[in-house]
Amino acid sequence: MARTGTQVRIDRLLERVGITRFVRMVDAKPITYRRATCTASGAHEDLRFPSDAAPEMVIKAFEQKGWEISQRTKCPACAKPKRASRAESHPEQNVVTLRQEPENMKQNTAQKPAEAVREPTLDEAAAIVKKLDECFEDGRYLDGGSDRKVGETLGLPWALVAKVREKFRGPIKEDPAVVSLRADIDRVEATVKELLKEEMKGLRERLAKLEAA
Repeated sequence: MARTGTQVRIDRLLERVGITRFVRMVDAKPITYRRATCTASGAHEDLRFPSDAAPEMVIKAFEQKGWEISQRTKCPACAKPKRASRAESHPEQNVVTLRQEPENMKQNTAQKPAEAVREPTLDEAAAIVKKLDECFEDGRYLDGGSDRKVGETLGLPWALVAKVREKFRGPIKEDPAVVSLRADIDRVEATVKELLKEEMKGLRERLAKLEAA
């Protein structure tokens, strides 16, 4: 069966992070698999997916297996030493994070700022509160929202959004597991957006060359 344009684009995006596609015959039926290959050791792992599985689903599945998916993808064996070395090099930071990090800020730990958050301007605060009125209710974001997504919509730092939310709408009252999962989803979405951005850049460059010919 011929591949659709969307399926081909998905293949290209995943290939940028070392995940390739192949088909294996199972009970005389073609089954789609994705193979992640470690850039450090060359080890690989194969997982079965629907032929039209979204990039987010594929990346998340490998990450749940312990893979570190990026432009320098690493298998669980190679990723573990890296994570361990980070923890050992900053043990005091790990203690602070575990003991002092507020639950409502866990969704943003991947982007934690290095310095204190500035005070918002009156216009910024008003814009954030207005947006929160649309998507934040009873201590919870609606429809998978987050401080980070509000910040992206308004073009403001997520930490500034969190500061205004804390002051005017209070803390997030959600199960830490839900907050953590939402952070994982946001991170995977960010990875896919970056891949799409690179793919679109390449397509535009090809188009420009064809038009100039």
